[in-house]
Amino acid sequence: MINKLFLFIISVLFFCSSTFCFSQDSGAGKLILNGLVYGFNHDPSKKFLQKEKQIILEGTLEGVSINVSEKGKSIYTTRTNKNGEFLLKINLGKTYKVELSKPGYTKNILLIDVKSVPPDIAAYGIRFSGAELILNNFQSKDTSQINIPFGKLYYNPKLKIMGFEANKEMSKKGVLARRDETNTHVSLMKHAVLKNRNVIQTGKKQVQKKEIEKEKEKSFLTDSILYNEINSEFDLSQGIEIENVSVDYIKSRESEIQKAREQLEQDKMNATTLQDSLIINENEALLNSAVVELSLAKKVIEFQKKDISNQRKLLFFAIFGMLFLIGFLFLIYKNYREKIKTNILLNEKNKKITDSINYASRIQKSILLPENEIKKLLPQSFIYYQPRDIVSGDFYWFAEVNEGRVTQEHIEKKTSSVQTSDSKLIIIAAVDCTGHGVPGAFMSLVGNILLNEIINEKHIIQPSSILKLLHIGVLKALHQKEDDSLSQDGMEMSLCIINLKKNYIEFAGAMNPIYVVKDNSVHIIKPDIHGIGGVSLGAHKNTEVEFTNQVIPIQKNMSVYMFTDGYVDQFGGTDNKKFNTSQFKSLLLSIQSMEMEMQKEAIEQAMKTWKGDYRQTDDMLVIGLKF
Repeated sequence: MINKLFLFIISVLFFCSSTFCFSQDSGAGKLILNGLVYGFNHDPSKKFLQKEKQIILEGTLEGVSINVSEKGKSIYTTRTNKNGEFLLKINLGKTYKVELSKPGYTKNILLIDVKSVPPDIAAYGIRFSGAELILNNFQSKDTSQINIPFGKLYYNPKLKIMGFEANKEMSKKGVLARRDETNTHVSLMKHAVLKNRNVIQTGKKQVQKKEIEKEKEKSFLTDSILYNEINSEFDLSQGIEIENVSVDYIKSRESEIQKAREQLEQDKMNATTLQDSLIINENEALLNSAVVELSLAKKVIEFQKKDISNQRKLLFFAIFGMLFLIGFLFLIYKNYREKIKTNILLNEKNKKITDSINYASRIQKSILLPENEIKKLLPQSFIYYQPRDIVSGDFYWFAEVNEGRVTQEHIEKKTSSVQTSDSKLIIIAAVDCTGHGVPGAFMSLVGNILLNEIINEKHIIQPSSILKLLHIGVLKALHQKEDDSLSQDGMEMSLCIINLKKNYIEFAGAMNPIYVVKDNSVHIIKPDIHGIGGVSLGAHKNTEVEFTNQVIPIQKNMSVYMFTDGYVDQFGGTDNKKFNTSQFKSLLLSIQSMEMEMQKEAIEQAMKTWKGDYRQTDDMLVIGLKF
């Protein structure tokens, strides 16, 4: 009894509602459109990575002004009643603009195109029922789309039904704009079109399939509810914390969204009222927002995976680099240790060698007569002696002998008659041996020994004979007469025998000249072009070499300079060139007014200035004599 009463009340309410909506039957050539207007609040803006704003419903709106115009001319105006209901009755065959407005709400515009209705359909007219329109009371700052229709309701001649087309201009709001399906205006109108597709035409009377099915349900399900209700609580959690997402959470969220999508599809099938449609739109917007957030979360996961992969690669390279660096440093340390050991051994060997050479230098210097001993016989004299290394290949030889003479001719004839005299002769030689350092020092010892043998032991005091015997002695000592001899060492020298009693100098030279400075000019006393020993003799090593004696008278204030080539061949100056003989001559002329000791200092200082930071290239020897 109670169930029957409940069904009766519902039938009465439905009859009252139908009475209003369909009180005016559709006429020929007319489109009768009825529906409701709702109010809601919704911020359509959507910022990046923010959740979509939810729709807040207000219910139906009373007093909404509905203005129908054609080609800009208003032809029909009405208002919604207290239940938010409206009814429009307009002629077919034209296009209309329907504008809904109410103070405090954003204006809403719908186009209606019924130009393509065929005559057989127009004869009975068209009814479109259950249209759902809404006005938003959110005051947006963007006014660019206020006068743009949200879509067009039109007659589709192919399908012979009313269709709806959303305005694409309304959805062009950027890359992250909401799709048409999520737009509340568009979704409600599409929902109304779907309901009106189920209309069956039977002559002049149109009957809805749904109503027929409900009548059938009433006869078989009198004790149950006439329709299924949708799930008012959407089974989808709100929002994702993108910063804290994980792979497991992504899988769980995908499963949750899939279930929610299935629930939404079921709800769409069960929806019957406007409230159901709005709830479905709200839930669908929430689902779309969740899908977008899930997509962003997946991207975050991908970025995290790539970041982790890059970090692992960086860590691998860092570890590999550290291991390589450690190995490299170990090798450097090992080599450093080896070098330290090697350097210690080399230093020890070098010290021993250096000590030996220093000792050899002391022996070489002990063989050379001290300069102060020479000054006792030749007060106006100096010796500038500068070895390149510790020991030298240059050396000077000095002796005082009696004037009694033994010549090479006497030695060859083996005669015993020797001239003797109480007069003293001073013999001085400047010798440049092949090489410098230790090899040159060995040669200097050979030359010194041979000169002592020739002059002090054999009493040969003729310069040319001394050089000839010295040459023979070098060939013999170094076995240079042998065809397979590898030695090519020899000497260049100048030798002077000074007779102070008779005031002359007797000179012989082997490749080395002497300079005589007198009358403010430099005179070169040329030597013979043969050296002592060595390769100067050619392949046959001819021992028959003669040297020339030259006699030089001694004059007052005359200076004589004997030297080796180390001084004039030294590189230096601004262009790193040789000092050369012309500059040496100029230097000798510029110091003639000085005492011999001062001349030595001038020669030494001139070489220091010329050489500068350059390395000394050869041994140096300059002997100066003044009469």
